[in-house]
Amino acid sequence: GDYAFYQCDSLRSVVIPEGIVKIGSYAFSECSALSEVTVPQTVTSMGSYAFYNNDALTEVTIHSSAFGNDAFRNCNKLAKVTFGSEVSVIGTDYTYSYIFYDCPLQDVYCEATVPPTIKGYVFSNYSSINLYVPAASMPQYREADYWRNFRFIAKEVDGIYYEVTSDSEVKVTYAGGGYSVVADEYKGAVEIPGEVEIEDVTYLVTAVNSSAFRDC
Repeated sequence: GDYAFYQCDSLRSVVIPEGIVKIGSYAFSECSALSEVTVPQTVTSMGSYAFYNNDALTEVTIHSSAFGNDAFRNCNKLAKVTFGSEVSVIGTDYTYSYIFYDCPLQDVYCEATVPPTIKGYVFSNYSSINLYVPAASMPQYREADYWRNFRFIAKEVDGIYYEVTSDSEVKVTYAGGGYSVVADEYKGAVEIPGEVEIEDVTYLVTAVNSSAFRDC
């Protein structure tokens, strides 16, 4: 229910079991020692500010498409969020949902092969967040609303970084693969192969990205 664990300062981690369908408003808000949270797929309703203002929260794993406004807002150590393959929507019907606003996110992992729909203002500072997605889905994420604003992480194989451009082709790119070049990432001899296997799929190497070897 609402405020169920509000301000429980000794609560350190939460794994909400399968079968739970509702997380109330402020249910785990301001739990100063809470560092990890897992939300199962069975959750169909999440109240506003459910995990708001948790100073120790660093990692969240979410398997549900149910979110409350400001759910994780102001978790000032939250660095990593993982969305499971079951997640199809991130956000609420309210445009200014601010679910992960004022969080210093560094890494977002999204396991869905189809980019989930992001509704409105969910994240802040997209371009500074590293995004990890299935290799074969990279082209779709690069075209999807909001997802295209993240900093994509290229796939590294044998010291060379690749960006998947279609279901059969990749191009060599710089480390990170986003909008900024990581200098001096390539060193010594670099031999570009004709094809490469990434996540059990074989791709043809057809191009070298602009600035791929810049400042080496």
